[in-house]
Amino acid sequence: MGLWTGLRREAIFVGAIARTLKLTRQISPKARLGIVDWIERWASERPSAPAIMFEDQIVTYRELDEGANRYARWARAQGLRKGDVAALLMENRPEFIMAWLGLMKNGSITALLNTHLTGQPLAHCIGLAGAKHLILGNKIAQNYQSAIGLLDAPPKLWVTDGNPMGEDLDAALSEQSGAAMEADSRSDFYCRDTAFYIYTSGTTGLHKAARLSHMRVLHIMMAFQGAVNAGPNDRMYDVLPLYHSAGGICALGPVFLGGGSVVVRERFSATEFWDDCHRYKPTLFQYIGELCRYLLNTPIHARERDHFLRVAIGNGLRPEIWPRFQERFGIGHIMEFYGATEGNVGMINYDGKVGAIGRVPWYVRRIQKIRLVRYDIDKQAPVRGRDGFCIETDDGEPGEAIGKIDPKVARESFDG
Repeated sequence: MGLWTGLRREAIFVGAIARTLKLTRQISPKARLGIVDWIERWASERPSAPAIMFEDQIVTYRELDEGANRYARWARAQGLRKGDVAALLMENRPEFIMAWLGLMKNGSITALLNTHLTGQPLAHCIGLAGAKHLILGNKIAQNYQSAIGLLDAPPKLWVTDGNPMGEDLDAALSEQSGAAMEADSRSDFYCRDTAFYIYTSGTTGLHKAARLSHMRVLHIMMAFQGAVNAGPNDRMYDVLPLYHSAGGICALGPVFLGGGSVVVRERFSATEFWDDCHRYKPTLFQYIGELCRYLLNTPIHARERDHFLRVAIGNGLRPEIWPRFQERFGIGHIMEFYGATEGNVGMINYDGKVGAIGRVPWYVRRIQKIRLVRYDIDKQAPVRGRDGFCIETDDGEPGEAIGKIDPKVARESFDG
């Protein structure tokens, strides 16, 4: 690596860390802060600016906040209070985001249910959350129907688009005011309070619900904003499920914190990707898994280099296709990250080194409490010294990443 290349690499890293620290320094368990504060800010300062773009619909920040306020007042009218749980089973659409923003404003917890689940797995997730109410998107009503007979105590059901199998959610919301919430409506709102239950993949048994506090949600969002540095003119193309942390928190963070907009699709389409980029002109793209490989395997598209994408950020981009993907489509910067919904270890490859998921330089070891320790693959356990402690790896040596848990520090907390 040449001198100037090395200096540029460190400058990118330091800039991203500095932005992240500046954003996150205001977060603490006792802080009265949540992402709803930013939505309300933009609704006041930039009311006509687009917040969400979906199909032929543009939802402004004023409309997003008004929708959230209706959900908040609806929740209050149903007797939902701080700490009560409402489950959300809805396809990707603007109302999905309005719903959890409104429940946040009410101090309630939203259990984000996987829209692909049916039967016993879905019933398990609903029962685990202890939800008093369930908001159901009409398009996936059959999923819930397959699980309802397996529930010991079904929650009260609210369905969109006039579906008669539950209460009419649209009608109930139309009765509520979209005006700004009362000044004291969040007087008992704290960062340490639970915002979401987000479920694990269920690869080892039934799905588990990870608890995400407002503090953790903000930290995740701010980490991604620190990485991509989104502004009011940025647009995030988000084809990932809104019920999971990648599509529903990571992708939304930069644009909602920066006053930009998110382009939401119901599902990913490799064949329509570049047409969408031409239509909506996103500057950011959140990927996961093999989405980049799917795009690379499509025939050459007339618009595949006629776009405004400046950053693609995500995880699962394999090193063997990374350079080909970047060169073919002309995407200037790719940031691979590592993290887990419930974990406290996270890294972002700010400087775009092919194949890497992040690093911890010597000068941030006191800030980023992540270490790589030697690991015995045969025993499936860390290697320990005579003193019983783990042993850090040498440079270039593979190992297991561990992170210090500190409930007072957002990036080091473990909510369970």
